[in-house]
Amino acid sequence: MNSRIFRGWTHHQRLEPVRHAFKYRIYWLGVDLDELDTLNRSVGGFGYNRWSLASMKAADYGGPGEGTLRDRVLERLGEHGIELGNTRIMLMTIPRLLGYVFNPVNFYVCLEEDGTIGALLAEVRNTYGEMHHYAARPVAGKGPGESCEFHFPKRFHVSPFLEESGGYVVHVRCEADRFSAAIALDQGGRRIFSASMEGVGRPLDTSSLLGTLIRMPLAAATIMMKIQWQAIILRFRRGVRPHAKPEPSDPATIKSTRSSIWYWIRGRFVRYASRSPKGPEVDSAVEKERT
Repeated sequence: MNSRIFRGWTHHQRLEPVRHAFKYRIYWLGVDLDELDTLNRSVGGFGYNRWSLASMKAADYGGPGEGTLRDRVLERLGEHGIELGNTRIMLMTIPRLLGYVFNPVNFYVCLEEDGTIGALLAEVRNTYGEMHHYAARPVAGKGPGESCEFHFPKRFHVSPFLEESGGYVVHVRCEADRFSAAIALDQGGRRIFSASMEGVGRPLDTSSLLGTLIRMPLAAATIMMKIQWQAIILRFRRGVRPHAKPEPSDPATIKSTRSSIWYWIRGRFVRYASRSPKGPEVDSAVEKERT
């Protein structure tokens, strides 16, 4: 079995306009897409397309299309001009816990027979329920076990504190029992933001899954709460004003078809926090000057 469960850390650092950083413990699954049915039958506490303590739903991944999850991942890659053969695809994802999870990013790491990363599909979600797919082949570090570098132009609204410009530089290292990913956002020749995740894996079985959930019971379920809390700190303690969310325009962005209390809270927060400290009258005057 190639599938693993990883335990590690995620670290986020904002460099401009203010410095702000935080670090959390996390766990995630490294799932070989060809092993999903086997994992569903053999791993206690895990379910695929069914309710379980920890679970995955095909509808949460890959975007629209027919066929298996692997088929839809290959379709997304093909939309970016990447054609692959019999490549092993490892999905790095946080599973649902008692039916709920929020995944800021899923990585589909496409591995050649010798362990070389042939391509990467990054599936990014924002707190408004939208999804976007970035795909690329590595531009550097193409050997087995090496950290591979990928470049993506920023096309998707993720954080209200980041402008819609610039590009991402992504480094990914994928080995049997170690995985790391580092994302940096550059705008105007300056590094604005970086985030990373790194962890050690062990075979995904009943013992390792239940042991991880016992040790880290809230690591996955509280991701959305932690995002909202850090947004409050940035606005009211650090003084960073958010930007209004633009309407999605890129065809690789999948609009949300459902809403939740989190989407409502996020929208209200951005509208309130983006107002001028002097009140709505000042905002109105500024808007008239712009027009």
